[in-house]
Amino acid sequence: MLMKMVSVNKEGNFKVAGDVRVLYACMMLIRTRICFEMNNSTFLALTIALRYAVVRRQFATLDKSKQERQVIDY
Repeated sequence: MLMKMVSVNKEGNFKVAGDVRVLYACMMLIRTRICFEMNNSTFLALTIALRYAVVRRQFATLDKSKQERQVIDY
């Protein structure tokens, strides 16, 4: 991905060909993007879980009726 900035030879030696500040900036950009994407994914997962908990019925009631309680009310 950044082959014009770095190179690794067959012996496994790592050589930086470009400016180290550019590599650091790219690393920080990727890390911040991961944080923002995980934030959005977490909100989507929470929305799905709450919608499921609202409609899911489980747990028998105390008066032994056929109607079960919702998970969110438990």
